[in-house]
Amino acid sequence: MWNIHDKTDPPKELYYSAKQWVHSCFEDQEELQRFYKECISENVPCKPISPKQKMGWPQLVKPRPHYIVAMPMGRVWGKNGAVISPDNRLIWDASHEIMKEPHEHSLFSHKELPPVHFIPENLAVLTHMEGFSYYFWMFDVLARIGLLQRNGMQIDKYVLTPMNRSFQEETLTELGVSPEKRMICDNHTHIQALELIVTPLVADTGMTPKWVCDYLRAEFLQKREVKPSRDFKRVYISRADAKRRQVTNELEVMDYLKSRGFACLLLDGLTVAQQAQVFSSADIIVAPHGAGLTNLIFSKPRTKVIELFSPLWVRHTYWWISQHGDLDYDRLVCDRPMLPITPSASLTEFLRALEADITVDLKKFKKKLRRVGIT
Repeated sequence: MWNIHDKTDPPKELYYSAKQWVHSCFEDQEELQRFYKECISENVPCKPISPKQKMGWPQLVKPRPHYIVAMPMGRVWGKNGAVISPDNRLIWDASHEIMKEPHEHSLFSHKELPPVHFIPENLAVLTHMEGFSYYFWMFDVLARIGLLQRNGMQIDKYVLTPMNRSFQEETLTELGVSPEKRMICDNHTHIQALELIVTPLVADTGMTPKWVCDYLRAEFLQKREVKPSRDFKRVYISRADAKRRQVTNELEVMDYLKSRGFACLLLDGLTVAQQAQVFSSADIIVAPHGAGLTNLIFSKPRTKVIELFSPLWVRHTYWWISQHGDLDYDRLVCDRPMLPITPSASLTEFLRALEADITVDLKKFKKKLRRVGIT
């Protein structure tokens, strides 16, 4: 049905999802079930911050569906691991490029692709162009390993984007994905598998399913028997080493918090086990919006969380995770009142909002802390 190519022209068309591809190929239900498995989605009741305050998240959307597609002779191209169907179309939901529309994918700008290297095995695609980010790594890369495990999939090798962060090696080793089972993409990658196992990305919506949080908590907290520490009952997570969204008056903020018994931490350099210990120990966590709050999956129920935002970049991501863990979530939108970024904003406006620093109004901040019992 599909041929192996030594070299191919780049796709000129796309499927918005692997699900769309499989339904276009197989009409017979029995045959369809061989190549496609729908995974049950979850409905999570979401609580407001307080009875009088509506959430007002500007970009709240439905979670993406979960499914698994077995794609005979599917291909993977480039360092970001774009997925190409056997009929030479881009699979968008497995090849998502951040801040680009589907028709703007970088694949479409190439005139020629490298020769195809055929691999007579089944390969599971775990690629993500921002897999170096702790948030996307945990919720889009590792979550797909969990999805495959939950559905009894036997995988020969996993296809990954370049790895240069210690948490990547730590977590894959913990999950039993040895170096021999990894294929790392680069600029020359163009592989075709006997069968390509494809699942969609989900974390870009900020609507991480509860089962993902439960899976990561079980693997990296419970199975490792991470013990809580008395040193981290009250914690502030700094972004002083980040390239964007720093707290401009952080020294003042930390001085005040230290006087109230807070440990002020940078997470970069800590192992995942150490981060799990910090968050599982804490009774209250204060942090600017950022990937470090991914570790809320390790927090115990009723932990108090205060997330700090720039008015330009207000996201529901960690509130949603807090719902799954029954955490006592609150937020403080800092600095001058401005409207958050909208989906119709230009790329320049979008990037400016994404990178905007945070200036904490100490008066409002202290009032917010008093509300949760910190005086």
